Amino acid sequence: MNGATINLLYFARVAELVGKRAEAWPLDGASTGAQLLAALGERYPQLAPAARLKLAINQTHAKPSAPIRVILATPPILATTVSPARPASATSAL
Repeated sequence: MNGATINLLYFARVAELVGKRAEAWPLDGASTGAQLLAALGERYPQLAPAARLKLAINQTHAKPSAPIRVILATPPILATTVSPARPASATSAL
């Protein structure tokens, strides 16, 4: 995949730690989620241990062994709750 790039989207604490919500990432050498997490850990040591991050490929949670296409990095615990008594606009991430 030499010369190919993917768009990484960062959420919540991950976005805060890397200082951005998205970036184009070259696929030089990384072909699985685990390899990408290792590369992220090298570039952003503040994510350590980067292997704890969860991955999503095409908006579906994926195992680190999954081949790379579009990957999202999120904190290990991210939940959304909506109370029936509150409108949908009151959704909060925990």
